[in-house]
Amino acid sequence: MTLPLFRAFVALHVLGGATALLTLWAPLLARKGGSAHRRWGGIAARAMMLTGVAGFGVGAVTMVRPLETHLTLHDPVWIRGVFGWMMMFLAVLTFSLAWHGRELLRQGDAWPGPHRGRETALQLVVLLFAIACCWQGWVIRQPLLPAMALLGFATANNNLTLLRRAPLSRVDRTVEHVKACVGASAAVCTAFLAVGLVRLLPKESLHPGWWSLPIVAGLSLSVYYERRLRHAAAPTPRAPRAAGRAAVPPGPAAQMATGTLARRGT
Repeated sequence: MTLPLFRAFVALHVLGGATALLTLWAPLLARKGGSAHRRWGGIAARAMMLTGVAGFGVGAVTMVRPLETHLTLHDPVWIRGVFGWMMMFLAVLTFSLAWHGRELLRQGDAWPGPHRGRETALQLVVLLFAIACCWQGWVIRQPLLPAMALLGFATANNNLTLLRRAPLSRVDRTVEHVKACVGASAAVCTAFLAVGLVRLLPKESLHPGWWSLPIVAGLSLSVYYERRLRHAAAPTPRAPRAAGRAAVPPGPAAQMATGTLARRGT
């Protein structure tokens, strides 16, 4: 029963992640706020949340049956740390970011609206799993786990700060929406690495270079879109007005009047 359940979760994880990564390009390239952006963005967000739920299932089954689910590995403590705790952490992070990014636009000016409790609870769950990921990294002497947990600490701190600042301006909501969606995509790619590298390149599966690729790409895209959006929303500076009006030469009538007065004076 355990192995079929594990394979089902892996299949859903791959299906959701592939759908999210393929459909994400449409809202990134489409006109922001348009019908295509909303339609494909909604599909990508739901696919990311499915990826998170399935990834959590993969990690949970791994915690129960580590050796049966990872036949090529032989250390159950190490398997639970990397493919159990870290996988569940990445799954919770992915779901949280996808939910957060979607709700920022769905609620609009009213964000977080009636879902403040859910938003807060999600960030607290991310914090708890980030702490667990750090602890497991210390247990199995694997520095990759605390490094990944830093993303969870930063994300939860940022989103809890936004909840305290709410309501947000339209520009801030748009920027945070993009950051959350890009971050969820990076988390999906990272979770894919956890599943794929151990099968394709087992000796290189935990090399920091592989794991840094989606993180660096996600941070770069986030910075690029934030600068672009804030620059587009910045007010256009106006040219400074002159201190006074320039002197206007008198017209013909004034010149004639001046000449007439001058002749009378003489």
